[in-house]
Amino acid sequence: MEARQAFKEAVAAHRLHGIELIKAIDSKDHVILVCKGPIAPLIGKEGTVVKELKQKLNKKVRVIEHTEARKMIQDLLGSVPLIGFTKAFPKPGASAYTLLLAKKDMEKLAMEQAELERVLNDLLESQTSIAWV
Repeated sequence: MEARQAFKEAVAAHRLHGIELIKAIDSKDHVILVCKGPIAPLIGKEGTVVKELKQKLNKKVRVIEHTEARKMIQDLLGSVPLIGFTKAFPKPGASAYTLLLAKKDMEKLAMEQAELERVLNDLLESQTSIAWV
């Protein structure tokens, strides 16, 4: 099942209001739902709605709020702290991010670095790389 369709069905089935799906990012083992509005009801009490989505999509599901870049990055990283990030403008109309993460947290990432960078590229609509410090 496609993530957007599963999202629509979950919103209808649970009578959720005020939640807008901005983007669904599909990766190897995860689906990241980027939403505007109150995301707590979408997650559901004890994660019930997300668990339903996980079963329908056969992938782990992560819901993050569409907000400023730093918060979206941290929400995606979960328990891995974002030490810092830089945003560069390599050419007019283009931007690139470099995230700084601690080497000791490398094993805590929910996905491989290359896959995470691809998801971040899509999330931030910019070239994104991870630097380990």
